[in-house]
Amino acid sequence: MRLLKDRVLYVWQQRMSEAKDRATEVQRRANAVQEKLDRLDIDHHAESIEELDVQGILAFAERVLPRASDLWVQASLNQNSGSSNCFSRKGSAPR
Repeated sequence: MRLLKDRVLYVWQQRMSEAKDRATEVQRRANAVQEKLDRLDIDHHAESIEELDVQGILAFAERVLPRASDLWVQASLNQNSGSSNCFSRKGSAPR
């Protein structure tokens, strides 16, 4: 009877050790998948922000450009000299 008991305990310990090893491997794989998901989420978020930035810039341009002449007229003389550099070739960077 003692031999049977020892054998059953030995097999039980082996199975428990194997189950623990499998659980550790499954957890490692789950962590790797979660890391990939986190990276993809960050990439998706970054691309969404870029898209919003472009949409925001275009929306701003649609509001400002049609009113550029109004802004020019309403600007003070000092502001006009700075703005003229922006719109003239003279104020652009050397080529």
